[in-house]
Amino acid sequence: MIVIDDIIMDKKEKGNYVALGSFDGLHCGHLSLVKKTVEIAKEKNGKSMV
Repeated sequence: MIVIDDIIMDKKEKGNYVALGSFDGLHCGHLSLVKKTVEIAKEKNGKSMV
């Protein structure tokens, strides 16, 4: 997993955490990625998106 945390964004977009990929179902690998995205978003008081 690549975590990018230094993208310059518009202020209204801050606090969003996104899992990007080609998800052909939620097998263990994909589920782990989604869970990590949710975990980081909660820690930072943000929103998670897939």
